[in-house]
Amino acid sequence: MQGSWKSLGLAALAGLIIGLLVGFVPTHSSNTKLVEQNSTLTQQNNSLQSQLNAERNRLALSNFAVQAGVITAQAEANNYSQAGSSASALFTDLRRYVDGTTDDQAKQQVTEVLGARDRAIAGLAQADPGTKALLQQIFAKLQGVSDFANHK
Repeated sequence: MQGSWKSLGLAALAGLIIGLLVGFVPTHSSNTKLVEQNSTLTQQNNSLQSQLNAERNRLALSNFAVQAGVITAQAEANNYSQAGSSASALFTDLRRYVDGTTDDQAKQQVTEVLGARDRAIAGLAQADPGTKALLQQIFAKLQGVSDFANHK
């Protein structure tokens, strides 16, 4: 009788081990596939995040060019007060951009535009018609930066 209990115990133990293996192998295989999918999705996410950041950069640069065009039009219409307010906002936005961007080429060119800030703001505050030429240069510079960024 002892032999049959022993055989029964061994059979039960073998059944338990086989049951565990039957449950473990598919779970392990499924886990491996999920890890691979997670890795692929992480790479795709990083790529899309990079593309999104590049598009945001291009949009910001295009927006700066548009703002500069509006300011130039306001000055051309001798609306110096409005142009001064708009220019102040633009230069604040440009400073934020320079402080936050990782695009070294755009940063350098926008920093050059920022160098004209005081002359532009003072000229607009004094309603100096000579400021119109400076605003046209700023517009052209920002348009060039935007065009370059949009063709990268």
